[in-house]
Amino acid sequence: VPFKGAPAYKAGIKPGDNILKVNGKKLTSKDMNKAISIMKGKVGKKVVMEVYRPSTKKTLNKVLYTENISI
Repeated sequence: VPFKGAPAYKAGIKPGDNILKVNGKKLTSKDMNKAISIMKGKVGKKVVMEVYRPSTKKTLNKVLYTENISI
């Protein structure tokens, strides 16, 4: 679930979206740590995510930019 104000939230990622690819790398449900490591790094790094949204049955490309996040 994207935190309000976080890059994924700003990019329009919604609860229930399934991440299929990050920067062109295919992921499975077991690869969440891999996805997180790809999305970490220098602030402002462009990340392209391909997500499947079950509520609309559509695959979407979302672009986000890394930021410092305090949880």
